[in-house]
Amino acid sequence: MIKINNVNHFFKKKHILKDFSLNINSNSVTSILGPSGSGKTTLLRLISGLENLQSGNIQIDNNNDISSSKINNQMNK
Repeated sequence: MIKINNVNHFFKKKHILKDFSLNINSNSVTSILGPSGSGKTTLLRLISGLENLQSGNIQIDNNNDISSSKINNQMNK
């Protein structure tokens, strides 16, 4: 399960993600849709640990550590 709670992310002075929250259940399929510049890629980079979380919380399988090495370990299970 992926839990995203109140994530905010800025790029330069632009507020890309504003108080974004989402729960994704295990073994489910989820689509992320939106116009160009709406934060889709940024969200995926935050979940994967490729971007540093500026504020809010992202949990993967009830683990708050979203560092790149932790994500890689979870993905290789």
